[in-house]
Amino acid sequence: MILIDTNIVIGCFRGNEAILSELLKNDLSSIGISSVTICEMYSGMRKTEKRKTIELLRKFSKFLISENISKKTESLCLEYFQKGLALPDALIAATALENNLQLFTLNKKDFDFIEGIKFYKPSQKII
Repeated sequence: MILIDTNIVIGCFRGNEAILSELLKNDLSSIGISSVTICEMYSGMRKTEKRKTIELLRKFSKFLISENISKKTESLCLEYFQKGLALPDALIAATALENNLQLFTLNKKDFDFIEGIKFYKPSQKII
């Protein structure tokens, strides 16, 4: 299963053909998003985008923040605070790690120092 980062959802929302094509190569039921990503999307949407945003986000499986994810997030924040790990990224990474998911992101540098993180490798270059 794949966990998509917020930047992938934004690309999907904006109609990035490479991202859409890559996601469609997978069964949509095998693609998930963190509740953190949902909140990030809601906080960045315009009033006119509300319906479209909700419709897009409903297409993916949702991963809620569990007690284990919270504990893993705390651990990641403590271990990687000097690397500048942002709280939303720590929550997304913890979700991927706790659920053994591959993370599909355009910002690997935000996560690549985290031990155990597995990245989804798209079949084409995504820009």
